[in-house]
Amino acid sequence: MLAVLTGLVLLGSVTACSSEVSGSAGDSTPASSAGSAQVDPAAGPSVPRPLNIQPYLDERNVCLLLGKSEVNALGIAHPKAKPKKDSLGTVCAVTDSGADGVAEGNTLNYGPQPSFSPSDLYKKKGVWPYFVPGSVQGYSAVVGDSTDNRKNGGCGLGLAVTDKMVVNIWYNDDKTKNGDYACGMAKKAADEIVTTLKKTK
Repeated sequence: MLAVLTGLVLLGSVTACSSEVSGSAGDSTPASSAGSAQVDPAAGPSVPRPLNIQPYLDERNVCLLLGKSEVNALGIAHPKAKPKKDSLGTVCAVTDSGADGVAEGNTLNYGPQPSFSPSDLYKKKGVWPYFVPGSVQGYSAVVGDSTDNRKNGGCGLGLAVTDKMVVNIWYNDDKTKNGDYACGMAKKAADEIVTTLKKTK
């Protein structure tokens, strides 16, 4: 996997659509809005309204966090998705298979990380080369990674969905190598994932 994908995995691993997505890779100050999680610098953000991530811990369901239309909207026209084990759980690895079935274009990995909490994420502030706090629909979302691969089109994002679990998202813009675009797509993916989880019973 590309460096941006492996960076978050080895911790231990354009714009948003209609819902609120605050903060950007170029911001140096945390995003704030009504209903956003309160952040304790030592413990990480609290999640006052935890989302039901439990069904997606099953590797058979992890790729259901994003539907085909949502993935298409992320610049992946012919998505091929499959579960993949990593050191912190199971992620959905999405590639663009191309119209003729030959892999091409951008890639996306996302999935819940049971061994990685918001507290673990916030301990990386000042350690990782980039760490940009923000929020997605009121849920803390940090654009950051252990390796800064934005100049090569890669971007990582950690989304706090409960007080004990983060959904990690990695987007790689293989076509134009645009890091800002990759971070925008990672945030858009996070927005879609929050919308899915809010509907999960």
